[in-house]
Amino acid sequence: PWCFDEKTEKNITNWLQLRHKLFPYNYTMNYRTTKHLEPIVQPMYYDYPQCGGAYDVKKQFMFGSELMVAPITQANDYATNLGAIDWFDFLTGFRYSSKTDRKLKVFRKITEYPVFAKSGAIVPMQNSLELKPDANMEVVVFPNSSNVFNLYEDAGDGHEFENGAFAETKLALNWGEKPVFTISPATGDTSLIPSNRNWKIIFRGFNENVIAKAYVNSKAVDVETTFDKATRSLVLTVNADVSSEIQVELSGETIVTDN
Repeated sequence: PWCFDEKTEKNITNWLQLRHKLFPYNYTMNYRTTKHLEPIVQPMYYDYPQCGGAYDVKKQFMFGSELMVAPITQANDYATNLGAIDWFDFLTGFRYSSKTDRKLKVFRKITEYPVFAKSGAIVPMQNSLELKPDANMEVVVFPNSSNVFNLYEDAGDGHEFENGAFAETKLALNWGEKPVFTISPATGDTSLIPSNRNWKIIFRGFNENVIAKAYVNSKAVDVETTFDKATRSLVLTVNADVSSEIQVELSGETIVTDN
């Protein structure tokens, strides 16, 4: 980044830091590549083979199971994106909704990037500089569909994972009249991960009037919630042992953002 001008350096640095925060997500996706031979980067027609437009956006791709990326490859120009029903801007929570397939011209500033999360996307992240299981976790959750993400973690080196030396944590969104997001107890070799975690849960693309109630092992716990208008995000933090179940129940007259 330091080979460019100051503005460009700052911009590149911000995106490299986001990539670093996505380590838990990327690591899980790379394990999926190893285990199931599913590449982390896939063309759009892999997921949407019946959609003709999916064959036209040759520079656009799925990045893991939850995210879609449309790289801007021309200076001071735009990227054309395939619009599907209910995609959300990954950073701002802005909702793109359509009853039929359509293409959108999506413009971005030089400091921005077209990354989209599907309905119900669950994206685990961390802030630690070290690339290993961390006690302080973030998970970004998007509305409007039920979904399950199995977070995979291991020692980060060697091949003991082939002998079962890994841990998994099920993250699930059950979408209904009162959506419930659940972090299940970790399974597998839990000695490889911290015994206690602070989960910063970011419900992005939600409405400002959403009310959240948190439970640990079915017992109500007090949590402080904040709403970030810039990213359309309801934010709360829950601390619990990794052997515990965390649930967050959401309610409100309007739950999904109306932009």
